Amino acid sequence: MSPPSAACSPRPRSHSSAPPTKSGWSLSTYQNLLDRGFTGPVHLVSPRSPEVHGRAAHKSLTDLGTPVDLAYVMVPASAVLDVLREGAELGIRNYVVLTAGFGETGVEGRRREQELHSLVRERNLNVLGPNGNGYVNAAAGIAPYGLPVTQPPPAGTVGVVLQSGALASAVLTFMHARNIGLSMLTSMGNEMSLSVTDVVDHLVDDPATKVIALFLETVRHPAEFARVARRAAAAGKPIVALKIGASKLASRTAQAHTGALVGDDHVVDAAFRRLGIIRVHSLEELILTAGLLARTGPLPGPRIGVVTPSGGACEIIADRAEQEGLEIPAFAPATTAQLEESVPEFATVQNPLDVTGYVLVDRTLLARALKAVAADPVGRLVGRLAHGRWLIAVPVPRLTTHGVLS
Repeated sequence: MSPPSAACSPRPRSHSSAPPTKSGWSLSTYQNLLDRGFTGPVHLVSPRSPEVHGRAAHKSLTDLGTPVDLAYVMVPASAVLDVLREGAELGIRNYVVLTAGFGETGVEGRRREQELHSLVRERNLNVLGPNGNGYVNAAAGIAPYGLPVTQPPPAGTVGVVLQSGALASAVLTFMHARNIGLSMLTSMGNEMSLSVTDVVDHLVDDPATKVIALFLETVRHPAEFARVARRAAAAGKPIVALKIGASKLASRTAQAHTGALVGDDHVVDAAFRRLGIIRVHSLEELILTAGLLARTGPLPGPRIGVVTPSGGACEIIADRAEQEGLEIPAFAPATTAQLEESVPEFATVQNPLDVTGYVLVDRTLLARALKAVAADPVGRLVGRLAHGRWLIAVPVPRLTTHGVLS
């Protein structure tokens, strides 16, 4: 098992290294493990309290007596090195380190992180973090994740990797609201040991993942990242990326956040195009694009059809399609004739198709128009926008594949 696979897919044994009961991170991590259906034992450790979250706690890792598959560490920064050293002696190899105060904080933090990194290399450990909240593996039913997950998305096929902590909670909530299924979400932290590239490499081999969505401040290992991106393309798994840092202020913010060094944006743009990575420019666009690709798979071509009851929406979509290099071709004569029989006589049959507000009179109009456009031989993807909801239909040879992004 590869390092990221070992860390992100432990067998039903786990360990939570917890501060006193009042810690919100500790309670969230413990509750997430229970709520996501984890079936193995969870060992709680606190040197200061014999009881954590209503359960008896061990005073140290050594008291466990045997190694566990994963240790979640949330102790003061000055104590992290000793905790991992103790865990390594016990035979524990996989860790999530929530604690901040390392390379993102200045000279002392960088020195502390270098010491930790030396131990990790010496003892062959796998560490997610530090300064990271952990992960939610929806496919495996395990969520060692340090923030509340109040509205978990359904299990699905979108793997999300984020160089952010708190943003992960917003992503989970947004995916829930849009009914987009999650395979695994990972909050990377400082990437001292495991990197974005490592986790993407894992997702390429993960049978539960079809699409990979990335929020990136930087790419720390460009050559290795490019190799893994090509592997994803060869496996038919699209990568969608929201890469920030184009502005000087965003670059400084990223440096303060995780210690990231943000590269030239034009270079990143060119590299992504060369690797076939779909670059987006907002968090909503990241998740919706990944959700769409999870439903449809990669587009076989640039041609699209659009059905909407709004002329304004047609204009917006036409502009954006041209900006993104997509084509909105004219309908075939047979499709045009079929649509002319369906839409009111004051509507204009063209692509994009505005079926007008007559949908309030004829409640079947949108569905009939969508079916006709989906069967049109000139298109490859059809989108219907109505009442704030997108319905996506993939035409022949996959006419029956439909999905709603609400």
